[in-house]
Amino acid sequence: MNLEKSLTQSIHRSSQKGRSAVLFTGGLDSTVLALLAAPRKPLLVFAAIDAPECQRYNDTSITLCQKIAALLGLRFFSVKIRKSDYLRHFQNTIKIIRQPIADKDLPAVNYLLKTLKKIGISSVLSGIGSDEIFSLPKAQLRSFLEHKAKSTLKNHKKIAGQYGISFHCPYLSPAIIRYGLSTPSGQKNHKQALQTILKEQPPIYKILKDRNAAHSIIPVNFWAALTQAY
Repeated sequence: MNLEKSLTQSIHRSSQKGRSAVLFTGGLDSTVLALLAAPRKPLLVFAAIDAPECQRYNDTSITLCQKIAALLGLRFFSVKIRKSDYLRHFQNTIKIIRQPIADKDLPAVNYLLKTLKKIGISSVLSGIGSDEIFSLPKAQLRSFLEHKAKSTLKNHKKIAGQYGISFHCPYLSPAIIRYGLSTPSGQKNHKQALQTILKEQPPIYKILKDRNAAHSIIPVNFWAALTQAY
């Protein structure tokens, strides 16, 4: 299969109406989404966790994101998520998903999507699933898809739906799932398939290839970063 074509088709089906946004970190997965979505002019959105141990990561990532956004001719928007924002949206998140919060990132996602609604975003593209699709062997990938991926996508869609936003994960589209299940894990090393797509854009590929190691220093999840701020 043509991976780039399948991803592009999934992205375009997901962002046909209204203003769209790509949840953007400046990493390989989200940069590929931004590149393929670029003709539709999405807003690139970075979630910055307001905690001291995240500051270096935020500063490095935002600089990187701004450079890539400029090369793609796209607008970039950073949303700061404070401890108070997280706590204010915790109970509301439980009401939306109607179950205890197992994924501690969700209240932060709730606040982020609410913020995007306020600026007129109607559809969001996320890189959820990419790490697993492009790394796990078949049996483990099937388990991920049947359990964690299903519940993660369901909860994100529920939260987004509260704000009239459609939430899409192109890496979990049927065609990309088929690619992940049919490709031997030995051929998935370092996400070569995604790197190949970016190599068609040398300036962007060079930025990612030469990025500072600080970019990979990220908290385990939003919950870890925010609870440490108490």
